Amino acid sequence: MWAYFEETSVHRNAANTPCRLHLPDGLGTERVLTTLKMLVARHESLRTVYRRNDRGELAQFAMERGEVRVTVHEATAGAEGISTVVEELGRQLCAVDFDVAEEWPVRAGVVTVAGAPRGVVIVVDHMAIDAWSMALLGAEFEAMVNAAEGIWENILPPVRHHPIDQATNEQDSHAVQVGGRALRHWEKQLRSISPRLPRRRTRKDRPAAVHHDSVMTSGALVGALATLSSRYKTSWANVLLATTAVLLSTHLDQDQSLIQVISSNRYQPQTRACVGTFIQSGLVVVDTPRDRAFGAIVAATATAAFHAYRFGSYDPYLLAELRREICGEPGMEPDFSYYFNYLDYEQFDYQALADEGNQAQNQAQTKITAPVSRTVRNVTLFSNFEPKRDCMSVQLIADSTIIHIGSFFRAMESVLAEAVLVDDLDVEGMSRVSGLDRGAANHRTLGTDLEVTR
Repeated sequence: MWAYFEETSVHRNAANTPCRLHLPDGLGTERVLTTLKMLVARHESLRTVYRRNDRGELAQFAMERGEVRVTVHEATAGAEGISTVVEELGRQLCAVDFDVAEEWPVRAGVVTVAGAPRGVVIVVDHMAIDAWSMALLGAEFEAMVNAAEGIWENILPPVRHHPIDQATNEQDSHAVQVGGRALRHWEKQLRSISPRLPRRRTRKDRPAAVHHDSVMTSGALVGALATLSSRYKTSWANVLLATTAVLLSTHLDQDQSLIQVISSNRYQPQTRACVGTFIQSGLVVVDTPRDRAFGAIVAATATAAFHAYRFGSYDPYLLAELRREICGEPGMEPDFSYYFNYLDYEQFDYQALADEGNQAQNQAQTKITAPVSRTVRNVTLFSNFEPKRDCMSVQLIADSTIIHIGSFFRAMESVLAEAVLVDDLDVEGMSRVSGLDRGAANHRTLGTDLEVTR
């Protein structure tokens, strides 16, 4: 994240990630504030600053003492208006940059009515957490505020793995070998990229981005993904990623698609209860010639995604050197600005997270929602299955000079619906069904905000 902000002109507050925390009735303000204080005390990442050391290298420092700014806002809205007030407070807190060299990367807001807390929102810098961590913080907060008096302060097991422990682990010989294998996989993928793919434009040559984000909620996607994942014996995420690869290659008028996926890197038990930033990018390169059948593309995508996640932990500075060596400097290298992130429900079982051999004591089901982020240059696609609503939410954040959001959503539904009906549908057929013009990216059509509900 640090490197990203150093090499781009994206505003620093784009990394600010909000999360609304749920409160039971009858809770006092002091209890809420104490719970927030305990969360910060539990997790090193929330007490971290980032500074250059004597050698000029970026270093992370966990502080023992400090302050967290909590804004208490007295509202006059009724129960139905509290959500709006909390959302607005979250937006205000997100709008202010964190000084990551001096300031802890967390701030909070409490909305009260007649002095009683009715809503809480926290904002954390993405430098300190990932989506898994934010969901874990929400689940821990809810476990504490819902516990009975006398036991709530001790209801969670202690955190036994912190970012400093993870940093130490990453220096051992096994971790170094894992990182080496990951870099060899990246090298293989980088060398497989077609020289015809569009080059990444430098900041000087790139027009100012006008980002739009929109959400499509579609029950039709659920039915199509369920059918196709069963047919091809793979996950919903792989079918959706394969569809995205076809649409992207159509959009760019290419026979290959280049998409980055996000690896959680939480494969070891001790990492699952740790609040920190573990995510790294993996590269999925999929060949999409016009006569290739969709089933073959799904299979190829599933294999490429598996290896991308498997080799998702590496030294980012060594990867940056490798990219420059193989692909050249920015302006010469392929455009890596397309991202895909599939998010789902996760079950957080605290005792099992702390010690997988013990029986669970407390459970909370938390919906992991994608942060509304404007940090990418071109396109980010977030998708999340909502079982209670039996629908799929797909969020697309895009530079409007690159992709038309409404067209992309309609194309996704059309292609998947046709793939259900036609068993041997190929890329050419998918392109026709999508309604996208080949090479539409070259037309620089302006995007529009659009919310589609099916």
